[in-house]
Amino acid sequence: MNKNKSMAKRTTNKKSRPQTRNNGKNGKMYETLMGLGLWVLGLFNVVLIASFVMKHMGTEGEQIISVSEPVITRNIEHVISFEVLNGCGVSGVAAKFATRLENAGYKSTEVGNFDNFDMPQTIIFDRKSQNRLYGLKVAELLGLPATSVAYQTKAGSKVDVSVILGKDYQKAEFLSTIENH
Repeated sequence: MNKNKSMAKRTTNKKSRPQTRNNGKNGKMYETLMGLGLWVLGLFNVVLIASFVMKHMGTEGEQIISVSEPVITRNIEHVISFEVLNGCGVSGVAAKFATRLENAGYKSTEVGNFDNFDMPQTIIFDRKSQNRLYGLKVAELLGLPATSVAYQTKAGSKVDVSVILGKDYQKAEFLSTIENH
């Protein structure tokens, strides 16, 4: 029985001991590569964070560059069809914009109200031209910035351009010439 007890102790001791693998050079190489990989990933994260901060933080002394030439230099072959929708809630403003476009030779298909009157900014959707050619031409005529133009198709749309007037509609340069006359 003494032999069995001592054998039991030995087997228990062997089982309770942690087993280590001796990988030698391969194990150290693996650890080195993993450490190097972590350092590279960390450096990549630092670069990404710095890029994000630089992009979204303004710098002192930035200059605003303005272009004196017209936005569009190419001629458009067909008459642009448009709709003007009031998204700001000011009565009669959509009709003023539509009249301006009609006087320039564009074709009105609809003048009315947008789904809501909570639009903060005026948006011009170019429905037909992915390079926003029609929308930019309308923006230029209305005196609105090119940043207000976006390309967005609409299934079944019969217009080239949709103008949705927002609460900032007064930015349109042609309105000041109407009010001065």
